[in-house]
Amino acid sequence: MFSFMDHNKPVKTDEISPQFLDAITEITKAATESVEELTRTIANIKIPEFELPRFNIPEIDYKKIRSMIEHNSKSGWTLTGEMGLGDYLNEELLLLSQEEVDAYFLAYYKFKNDELKIQHYDETKAEIIETINAKWVEIIQSSFKCYDLGMYKMAIPNLLMIIEGEISEIADSGLVGGKLLTHWKKDLDTESDQFDAIALYSAYLFLREVLFKTREFHKKRLKVINRNWVLHGRDDPIYWKEEDYFRLINTLSSIQFVKEILRN
Repeated sequence: MFSFMDHNKPVKTDEISPQFLDAITEITKAATESVEELTRTIANIKIPEFELPRFNIPEIDYKKIRSMIEHNSKSGWTLTGEMGLGDYLNEELLLLSQEEVDAYFLAYYKFKNDELKIQHYDETKAEIIETINAKWVEIIQSSFKCYDLGMYKMAIPNLLMIIEGEISEIADSGLVGGKLLTHWKKDLDTESDQFDAIALYSAYLFLREVLFKTREFHKKRLKVINRNWVLHGRDDPIYWKEEDYFRLINTLSSIQFVKEILRN
């Protein structure tokens, strides 16, 4: 149903500089050493229960809005600050399978139109670099480089580590338990408030119900990549797809937007 051009063809191993491979080794080592500490931190994060507040978008009824958010989020895709609301609240997605929803958002991130100056992936990368905690900048830039070289699987554990670190930053600030619930209770009478609510709710659902969902290791692997299985070494990288790289980029971008919402 959706088509796109692949401009990120893998390069040959002998075309990769030894310096870059050394850098990847160091990054992977650092990620491994940080996993235990981040695991303890994330275990203490309490994401409060909340529901999508009621509001009206004239063209779409409330139940349909909620259905679209839940369908997209549980498929692994959340609303970001750079994404158009029409791109995210697309009724056609309700009829699509997991694989088809993945293809839709992959095509979104790879879409470029130089004439209209639309480059979704580049815009997302720029926003992440600008707003992420400075300690992650070097690793996220290396993750981008891995993708450019067709080595996106190398980036996936590092992206998960960064996501945990960014969530921890929000939790440590006290915003999750305080301003988040306050924001949820206020009247959502502007388009900006409605956009923020959808972004928060979609991120909440994905993080709680998918990415950090507890799944015993002896059970069948879930369709969508799971943080616990990856960082505990129980997942098989053969299942990691290009869609998963962009899924985590999407998540990281959403978290940056959540940080901005809570600061305001």
